[in-house]
Amino acid sequence: MIKQQTIGRLTKRYCTALWLIFSCWPLSAEEQLLSAEQLAAVMNLPANASLYLECQQQQLALIDQPIPVIRATMRYQDKAQRRCEFAIHHGLQKQQAFSFSFQIKLTNVEPNDPYWHSYLQIHSFPDEGEQWRCPIAALESINGSLRMFNRWDLSALSDTSQTTCANQQNSMQHRTVFQGLNLIPNQWHEVEINGLMSLEDDGYLRITIDQQLVADVQGPNTYNDVKPPYLKLGIYKPTSWYQQNDIVVEYRDIHLQ
Repeated sequence: MIKQQTIGRLTKRYCTALWLIFSCWPLSAEEQLLSAEQLAAVMNLPANASLYLECQQQQLALIDQPIPVIRATMRYQDKAQRRCEFAIHHGLQKQQAFSFSFQIKLTNVEPNDPYWHSYLQIHSFPDEGEQWRCPIAALESINGSLRMFNRWDLSALSDTSQTTCANQQNSMQHRTVFQGLNLIPNQWHEVEINGLMSLEDDGYLRITIDQQLVADVQGPNTYNDVKPPYLKLGIYKPTSWYQQNDIVVEYRDIHLQ
C-alpha cells in the first residue's frame, strides 16, 4: 500500500513555472520529482508496508543512476516546515527481529554546528490520551558528527507532563547508543540496523556502519503503545540554524526485512 502526503504532484515544467508559489527550483536532466509510488519502486520493503511522504514534493528528488538515489533537501527559507522525511509504516513489529539497511551520503557537514538535526528515526504513534513524544531512536548530526539515542517507556500511558523526551521527571527512560561518529562528507556510507523492539530484556539494537559494529545495546527499547513502531528517513530540523546553507542527504539501496 502506497500513500502520500504532499502539496500535490508537480512536473518539472510546472515546478519551474510556479516558482513564486511553491518556491521550487529547476531539476537537472537526471532528476525527477518524487512521488510515493516512485519512492517505493526503488526500495525493498515488506509487502504490507505503507509509505508516506512528509515533505513538500519538490524537496524530494529521484536521481537516475545505476542504483537510484533519493535526495532530501531542507532549505533555510523553508525552515518553518521543520522536516523533509518519508515514513515506512507496518515494516516493524514488536517482538519480531528486523534488519534495516541503506547507504547514506551527507553534504554540507558543518563541524561547528551546535544545532542538531536527524537523518533517521524509529518513531511511535501515541495511544489515546498521550502526547507525541521524542522518537524511540534517532540518528542525529551535531557538531559535524553523528549520534544516536534510544528511548523507551514501560508505562501503559507515558507521562509527558514535564517534557516529551526522557528525563527523571517523567516515565520515559533513555540511553546513548553511540556518539561522536565522524563520516566523510560526499561519500557513500553503509548503515545496517538489526534489532528486536521489545519492552523486555530480550530487546536489542545493533548498529553497523561501513562493516564496523558501532553499537550493541540490550534491553527494553520501545514505547508501550498499541500500534507498532515505524521508520522514517530524511531530514528533521526543529532546532535553530547555524548558517543559512541547505541541508542535503541522499539515500540508496534501502532494504527492510
